[in-house]
Amino acid sequence: MFWVLLTALALAKPPVVPVDAALSVAVEGDVGCRFLHAKKEVLPVDPFMKLRVGDQVELPEGTQLALVFFNGRRETWTGPAVFEIDVEGSLVKKGGPPVVEDMGDRVGRGMESLGI
Repeated sequence: MFWVLLTALALAKPPVVPVDAALSVAVEGDVGCRFLHAKKEVLPVDPFMKLRVGDQVELPEGTQLALVFFNGRRETWTGPAVFEIDVEGSLVKKGGPPVVEDMGDRVGRGMESLGI
C-alpha cells in the first residue's frame, strides 16, 4: 500500500500557480476576458486589473485596451482582436498586432515593489 501511495504522489501533477503578467491601465468599451480561474466565462476587464498568464482577452470592434507588463512592455490594442496573456507579452489569436512600447525594466520592478 505504501508503494502505491508513493507512486501516485510521484506521478501527480503539481497545482497550477497563476503567474501575474500585466496590468490593464486603460480600457475603452466592453473589453472581456476569459480568466483561467473563471471557468472560461467572459468577464469584463476593468482599469488597473491584473492579468495572468493564460488569460484570453477579447476586444470587440471599436474597443481599446492598454496593458503594462511587469517586464516593462506596454501594449495598446484596438478591437476587434483576441489574444492570450504571456509573461513576455501577448500572443495574438485574432486581429492585428498591438502597438508596442518598451518602457524599460524599471517599470516592472517599480510595480512589483508596490505590490501590484
